[in-house]
Amino acid sequence: MRAVSPHGPRSGHEGATARPERTAPPELAITPAWSPFDDSPRCIAQRRDIARAFGPALQRESPQYAEQHEKSTLETLGDVTAAVRELLDGQMSGTRGLFLSGGLATTPAEWGALVHGLLQERYDFGEFGVEDCTEVIENLKARYRRQELVGITQFFDIFNVENAHAPWDLATFKQQLKAHYVYLEDNDDKALAQILEARGDEQKLQGSSKQGFRIGGENFDFDEKELKLHLNTELGDTVNWGHEITDCMDDAGKKGALYYAQGGQDLQELGGGGQSHASSQGGRTLIWQAAGANIEILAVGKHTTAVPPRLAKSASYTVIKAFAAPYTGFENKVVGFKV
Repeated sequence: MRAVSPHGPRSGHEGATARPERTAPPELAITPAWSPFDDSPRCIAQRRDIARAFGPALQRESPQYAEQHEKSTLETLGDVTAAVRELLDGQMSGTRGLFLSGGLATTPAEWGALVHGLLQERYDFGEFGVEDCTEVIENLKARYRRQELVGITQFFDIFNVENAHAPWDLATFKQQLKAHYVYLEDNDDKALAQILEARGDEQKLQGSSKQGFRIGGENFDFDEKELKLHLNTELGDTVNWGHEITDCMDDAGKKGALYYAQGGQDLQELGGGGQSHASSQGGRTLIWQAAGANIEILAVGKHTTAVPPRLAKSASYTVIKAFAAPYTGFENKVVGFKV
C-alpha cells in the first residue's frame, strides 16, 4: 500500500482528493517503547494506563448490570480461587499469562490487584481483599509452574537441536526466557533446572521426579504419588492433595517464619525464616525446610480463618500433624503469618 502524502494530491493527479490520515484504533494507540523489566515510574504509569484502557473490556458485566443484579458473596478462599480461575480461563490467557511480563500485570501482587478490581463488580468479597487474591495467584503459579514453563519452552522451541544458541546452563536458559518476556522468580529455579536437564522433554521430566525427604526422623525417596500415599498413611485419611505436594518437592513454597499467638502474650516465632509452606483448596498445608539434599517435612496443617487478631486470615493453619520441632506440642493449635 502506497503511503499517503501529508501535503495533498501528488503532481499529475490534479483534482484528486487526498485520503485522510489513518489513525490507530484506541487499543493500538498505546505503544510505549519500554522494557518489560523496567520499573521506572514512567513505565509503571504506562502499565497502569494499559490496565485502565483494557480493564473494562475484561469485565463480564457492565456497571449498569452490576447495579441491577445482586452480587454473589465469596465466603471462603476456595470461592475466591474459583472466581479468579474462571476470570483467567474465560477472559484472559489462563494460567500461562501469570508467567509473562509487560501486559496488564506481571508480579503476583499486580495480578492480585487486577483480578480483585475486575471481580468486584460481580462479587462481594466479604472479609477477603487484594492480599487474598495475591495468595490465590501465588498458589495457581505454584500448581502450574512446571507445566506452564515447559509449555513456554516448547512454544519458543528453545531446545531445538538446530538452535545454535540452545542453552546448556541455567543462567543462559533464564536469559533466553526473559528475552521472550517470561517473568521469572526465585521459586522457578528448581523447575527450570529440571526442565533444562530434561531438555524440555516431558517424559524425561516424569521419569526423574524422585526427591529425598525426611519425615518423622526417617529418610525416604519419593515421587509425587509415593509422597501422597505416605502422608495419607501418616494422617489416616485420604486427602485431596493439590499443588502443595509439587511445591514441597520443588522447595518452591511461600518462605517465611510462622508464629503462634499466645494468649495475652507476644507472638512466638516458630522455625525462623528458613522454612516454607504451601496449601491448596481441598488439600492440606505442608510446612517444611531444606535439610541438605533432602526436604524435611515439619508439620501438616489445614487452612483456617478462625485466627487470633495478630495472625493473617489468608495464611494461618491449624496444625493437625507434627513431625519435628518446633511444631511438636502444637497440634490442634493455630499458627500463621503475623499481620
